[in-house]
Amino acid sequence: MRPAAALAVDLGCTFASGAAAGCLLMAGVVTLDLHAIRPFLDILGDGIDLRDTAAVAFIFGQLAVLARYVLPGLLIL
Repeated sequence: MRPAAALAVDLGCTFASGAAAGCLLMAGVVTLDLHAIRPFLDILGDGIDLRDTAAVAFIFGQLAVLARYVLPGLLIL
């Protein structure tokens, strides 16, 4: 496998694991009925639904990529 393809696969796996963590967070909030955190995760104000879950999963995926690839490079500087 070429290095660029291996990097793309690793990047995709990192994003997917972060997105899965975001989905698990939303499932935990809904399942445990945590009212204190609901206003922070309810983006449109219409209750936690699939759009809110997708947005949180996307944000967690981006944070996973930042933590794995960008922050170590910044710490070297």
